[in-house]
Amino acid sequence: MTDIDILFGNAAGPREHRWEKVQIMGSPEQDWSLVFTPEVVEAFLRSRMASVTVSAPETSLGETNIEIDYSFPPGWDIGESYGSMRTAPTGGLSFDALSFGMTFDLLEHILREFPQNKDIVVIFSEFRALFHRANMPRNEGIFRLQNAFHVDLTRTLFPQGAGDD
Repeated sequence: MTDIDILFGNAAGPREHRWEKVQIMGSPEQDWSLVFTPEVVEAFLRSRMASVTVSAPETSLGETNIEIDYSFPPGWDIGESYGSMRTAPTGGLSFDALSFGMTFDLLEHILREFPQNKDIVVIFSEFRALFHRANMPRNEGIFRLQNAFHVDLTRTLFPQGAGDD
């Protein structure tokens, strides 16, 4: 544990190991479609998870999805989880549990590999949405993912009042 972890009130371990349900998509200017390839996301997960299983693409009701099952490394407070990669008609990623550190690293990795993505939208399970700012220092970026939200974007995505002040 680092001194910065203690400053942010996390005596139990690194802040970047806290996890949340997360959805990643393109910006409204990109018709909400994230530009990525399943192979890049799979390789990223394989480099960080204890195990990863990826299904064959399945098309149903006009959407093509690839299911992902993965296990976190030993020592995490969560064992296994799952997610999906939607490749058509619009690209997007969804994870039932992904750490804030891994989310930050994945966003930065996608932006390096696919710079045509602008203002990636990140949505967390507590109905909090924000635009990812590229190239932030890692600690600042993880802190921002854990705490920030974009009011207008959140209200657009959750018009029933989630995210109101």
